[in-house]
Amino acid sequence: MLKFIKSLFSSIPEYVPNPAATPEQKWALACAAPLAHINSDEHEWLHGGPPDDVSQPQIQAVLGAAWGIENREDLLGTLQFLESAGHRAEYERIRQLFETKGEFQRDASELLQGEPDAQNITAEAMVEFRKNATGMLDFWKEHRSILAWDLARAISLCRWGAAVGYLQEEEAWQRILGYAGQLRQSLGSWAELGQNYRAGFNFWSDDDDDDDLVHALGVLQDPENKNSPWQLNRWS
Repeated sequence: MLKFIKSLFSSIPEYVPNPAATPEQKWALACAAPLAHINSDEHEWLHGGPPDDVSQPQIQAVLGAAWGIENREDLLGTLQFLESAGHRAEYERIRQLFETKGEFQRDASELLQGEPDAQNITAEAMVEFRKNATGMLDFWKEHRSILAWDLARAISLCRWGAAVGYLQEEEAWQRILGYAGQLRQSLGSWAELGQNYRAGFNFWSDDDDDDDLVHALGVLQDPENKNSPWQLNRWS
């Protein structure tokens, strides 16, 4: 999804501050900075940039092709999923298997040996399980969950939903500030948020290429990058 979205947007724009955004709003949008950076979105604008710079057709293409979201009802359903379970529910389930049995030696299916209903798993579900478990190998010990992956994407969806009219701006801000508050309570720094997001990407991704994301995290954490939202907004 990251590469697909990146192909729809131009190169990284110059920093454009939003004088109308409150400090709380700027901080909340910074929680979705990794994907915003990859997408070339501005970090202080709800719609991803000043009104004249936002392309609704491009955003609708992203929502439809990458998320299957075609209307308000689709968006609210996806946000409900990210709020209540997201990918973190399955991540935490597999992580418990790692804690109980240790890392697998040859194939992730080893984790399911002796588990109830293991014989009933479909071939498609097994492929998904192997992908997820393999993507966790470098992250499961450090990250007990992938809340940042789920809620940062929920923030991005609220931004895009407001841009195309699926959400009212006030409604979008209410949700975004709520998600950001959960992340602030659960994590301790922008760096931790970034690595938690990366753990989620590797869990979800069907390949092991996270170069774009690693580059984005490096740019955002660079202390010399005075325009980074992670440098402009202190974590606490």
